[in-house]
Parts: sequence; structure tokens; C-alpha cells
Amino acid sequence: MAHGPPTPPPTTETEIQDQTRVAAENLPTALTPSMPSSTQLDAFQTAFPAIVDLVSRKDFQSLIQVAENVNLQSDADSDRRLTRLLVLGPLVLAYLIVDDLPPARFALTQLPEDVYSAPLVHSLFGLLASAWDRDHANVYVRAQELRNFVQQPDFFDEQLGSVLSEMVTAFVETFRQRTVRLLSTAYTSLPASLAQIYLGMKQDELLAAAQEEGWLYNASTNLFIPTIETSIAIRTTQPCLSPSSLPSFHSVTNSVAKLEL
Repeated sequence: MAHGPPTPPPTTETEIQDQTRVAAENLPTALTPSMPSSTQLDAFQTAFPAIVDLVSRKDFQSLIQVAENVNLQSDADSDRRLTRLLVLGPLVLAYLIVDDLPPARFALTQLPEDVYSAPLVHSLFGLLASAWDRDHANVYVRAQELRNFVQQPDFFDEQLGSVLSEMVTAFVETFRQRTVRLLSTAYTSLPASLAQIYLGMKQDELLAAAQEEGWLYNASTNLFIPTIETSIAIRTTQPCLSPSSLPSFHSVTNSVAKLEL
């Protein structure tokens, strides 16, 4: 039987969101798939303990190497098994944690239909789409939704759920740290309401976090003043960018990711 050329993966945020919506519309009625029972472990099940250990040590670069090697060594039959999620879920989140989004997208778009239709894949797609577009408010919402999903009592693998929950927490922390660094090196001041959106925090949480980062707070104007010398920005080797004025805040922060260029 002849087959047409493979469908190219989505390359824009709109295409990613469209693919996520299509996946959601075709989800099975069950919230969580069942792992196939077998007395012999496949490549993904065999690699999972190593992945658990690497997550506990927060060695996400090594996790990526292990997971990618498993993907390369797996055969066509095992690729279609839901046990692939034991490696795929941690792999995608590891890429998100280190802020390497294209390979995370590639990993999700190369899945066979049996795995692609799993609700976990849909949740990962949603988080990736928000992170890709640097839609900060939605990043925190999608992250919380994913954490809630994997913590459900009927999630198909309790240990995987625990690992993914820990990795979602790590992702939110690193995403927030990168945002703090970018804001600290780019702006002389910013309104508290916008800082709450970009950092996904309530006012009281934001005040405590800002104090830890060395930011000043003017209660009369409700503005935060990043202090680069004592902030997380000085703990990175990335070059600092010249600060912009407050009037340019809205136009520049439409995509904080552009500051990294």
C-alpha cells in the first residue's frame, strides 16, 4: 500500500495551537491510558529508573541525552507503546527547563497516533505552545493544569506522575528566573500589575520574591525598580542589555524572548 509524504511538523505558534486543538478534539474518553501489561520490560521501562534518578539530581542535560538515546534505540513496535510516555514526558519537560524548545516540539510531532492521542501529550503540547510564544500568563496556567493532571489518583503511572510534577515545578522556577533576569537587565522600572503577569505571582508573593532579588519597591507609585547589581542578572554570563524607558515597556515586553537575541 502506497503512502504519501510525511506531514511536516508545525513551525509557528498558530500551527502548534491548531495541532493541540485537533489533538484535544480526538482524545479518547478515558482521562488516562492504561499501560500494557508485560512480563518483559521494553526500552522505555528499562530507562525510566535512570530518568527518575536524574530528575532527583536535577541533571536535566544528562536526562535529555539518556532519553534521546532510548528514542534512537527503540524499535518500531515499542515506539507505538504507551510506555514511551515514561521517556517522552520527562524529555519534553527537560527541554522546556533548559529553554530549548525546538527539540521539544520535534519530540511531540514525531509520535505515532497511538501515543499522540494520549491526554498527557495534549497537556505537554499546551504548555509548549505557551512557552514558545512567551505567553507568560498562560505558561503558569498550563503548568498548573499539567501538574494537577499528573497528580490525579487515576493517572496511569504514579511514579511518572510524581516525576512530572517535580519537573513542572522546576520548569516554572527556571522560566521565572529567566524572566526576572531579562526584566532586571532591560527595564529601569515596571508596574506591579505587569510584574505579576510576567512572574505569575500574587502581590504578596511578588513583594517577597522582589526583595530576594534585590528589587526596590515604591509603594506610592506601585512600581518595582530592578537593581541589577544584586539581582539574579549578575549570576549569569549572558550579556546585559541597555535598559529601556518605561514608555517603551508595552511594545518591548510583548515578547520578552526577543531580549535574548
